[in-house]
Amino acid sequence: MSNVIIFGAAGAVASAAALEAKKRGAKVWLSVRQSELQPLNQISELASAKGYRRVVADLTNPSTVTQAVKTSGATTAFLYTVFACQDGMRAVFNALKDAGVTFVVLLSSYAVKDPPSSMQKTKGSAWHHAQAEIALQSVGLDAAVLRPMYFCSNLFLVAHGAKHGVVELFRPETVFDFIVPGDIGAVAGGLLATRNHKGVIILNGAELMTMRDAIHVVAQATNRTVEIREIYEETFRRNMKHLPEVDLQSLAANHIEYSTKPKEELFPKHSEAVENLQRFGGRVTKLADWTGGGELMSMIHSTYEP
Repeated sequence: MSNVIIFGAAGAVASAAALEAKKRGAKVWLSVRQSELQPLNQISELASAKGYRRVVADLTNPSTVTQAVKTSGATTAFLYTVFACQDGMRAVFNALKDAGVTFVVLLSSYAVKDPPSSMQKTKGSAWHHAQAEIALQSVGLDAAVLRPMYFCSNLFLVAHGAKHGVVELFRPETVFDFIVPGDIGAVAGGLLATRNHKGVIILNGAELMTMRDAIHVVAQATNRTVEIREIYEETFRRNMKHLPEVDLQSLAANHIEYSTKPKEELFPKHSEAVENLQRFGGRVTKLADWTGGGELMSMIHSTYEP
């Protein structure tokens, strides 16, 4: 039985990874920062913590990572790229290895191109993900590196206007794959429990569609009619000013790139990447089915009430 530690367990992907790993028979430890203990309690499936154990750690502080691993005795770990780590997370990976971890599942990004060392710093968040992949390889841990593309939950950033009948979009013909975070987590959980694959795994959502079409899918799934209003990059950046600059830079660049190139060039291995969801996680969720559960509109109402 795998003994697994999930860092950042309050996150959507990480919590789904914890559920899937436990379902597959792994012993699972949930690791969060002190400030995330309460949000973790709000994840309904994890709230009672039955069958889960908890530890506190901060990936920007490798000594806490060491302590969490030693407390858990885990030999398998899930974690994500932390941009605040100036060394590409090398110290974190060394801490994991020295404490007894022998296999890692790292949540990276589709934007990383091979070889990762070719990525330029101007690529923003993609460069940070590449640095983590490079550091992980140099430390010598066995690992599965997940590279998903566009999380459908990013629609939360733009869809709040739907309640008023208008959604503002920068480059509405931008094509993305709208992958469901829980599906990514299922892949991670499966790999954590079985440790049956090493190397890079690209992941794409089931359907390639434009931002315009995605918003209409959301609207139809929630019995709403919306108007799409195209905006310039300046307005887009102003609307997204709450995001960290590195995320905003990458998001804007993605919209520009993914609205100007053929989807066959942007997603050359789309069928394989979708199959990877099924192969390793056992499920592939379409955007309409995800919104149909009411998750998106429920968040819109709870977050954006006037």
